[in-house]
Amino acid sequence: MKAFAYSLRKLWLMLSLLILAAIFVLAAFQFNEMKVLALTKQTTPMNASYDLIDQPMPSTDFSPHDVVEIQLKALQQNNTQDNGIEIIFNFASPDNKALTGPLNHFKQIVKEPLYEPMLNFQSLRAAEMVEEGEQAEQVILITDKYGDLAAFLFTLSKQTQAPYQNCWMTDSVMRIEMKRRLEI
Repeated sequence: MKAFAYSLRKLWLMLSLLILAAIFVLAAFQFNEMKVLALTKQTTPMNASYDLIDQPMPSTDFSPHDVVEIQLKALQQNNTQDNGIEIIFNFASPDNKALTGPLNHFKQIVKEPLYEPMLNFQSLRAAEMVEEGEQAEQVILITDKYGDLAAFLFTLSKQTQAPYQNCWMTDSVMRIEMKRRLEI
């Protein structure tokens, strides 16, 4: 019972931090603080696609930037077998998987209107990765396959327990509603 209560407190803290981060990012968009979003254009389409057999897995060799880049590449190149969604599920932290898994449920979540713009998107801009100790965040502005803009906040943490000890993994991806259209 204590472990359950601890997990609930940890979840509540994580959700509170995400809400605060979202408020901060919305304020940045609303007040046009472009220094907060030092956006840089990524190449599109991203190179190399992944087959199921060679899907990347969490590794201590990957920085937070690498993890987000791997996931974005996978989402951009998602196929009918949903290999891209499987890759991002591989990089979801254990706490994230506890809330969003198993894989089939995770696939349904990613295909919902809130996250669907990330699937097979055209291009992206990425804010600077903000890394503080064992936590990292990055805002991504996506131009979806229809030409519409969508912003997402990726939140990562360095894992402390086996089998992912010292691996950066994604704790959440949160859609950020934009009040106005930004130029890419």
